[in-house]
Amino acid sequence: MIHNQYYNSIYRTVGGQCPSKDKPPEQPPDKAQPSPPSTPPQTGHQLYEKHKNKNIIKYNNTKTWRQAIANAWLELAQEESFAGMTLVEYQAATEATMTERANLEAIRREERAAIARRETADRTTRAINKRVVHAVQASPAHGPNSALYRAMGYITEDERASGLTRKNQNADQPADE
Repeated sequence: MIHNQYYNSIYRTVGGQCPSKDKPPEQPPDKAQPSPPSTPPQTGHQLYEKHKNKNIIKYNNTKTWRQAIANAWLELAQEESFAGMTLVEYQAATEATMTERANLEAIRREERAAIARRETADRTTRAINKRVVHAVQASPAHGPNSALYRAMGYITEDERASGLTRKNQNADQPADE
């Protein structure tokens, strides 16, 4: 029932006819109707799933989550032990996370630096490659039609097509016989 009311309200707001067979199309009201919801009504299960973990703050970063727990523990229950650990034992047990994250950050910085060095080297190599290829083309012993130029991966002038195409003038006229 709610589903039909939702779609009926959509048809009314866009000025269309409701395709319902069991009742005639309604006339548009004089007053403006409130806009329909952007999503169809949810079932009870969907509402439960949506609000299931409402009391939990979701941390996408384990480092931030660890720091939040340690800070709260330090401020509010420093002398207490939870899960069989004191705050110092908790920090020692979770130190591997901090160490591995620091290692990963160092590796990512080194990767960015290596990529920058590679791009600089590639620019230099491309410039040298162009000079060598142009020197082969200009060489009287080799030139632009040489096997060396072809072996470097270039198309020689003799192999290069001109690109000129001519239409067949007789193709459009029917044959007279």
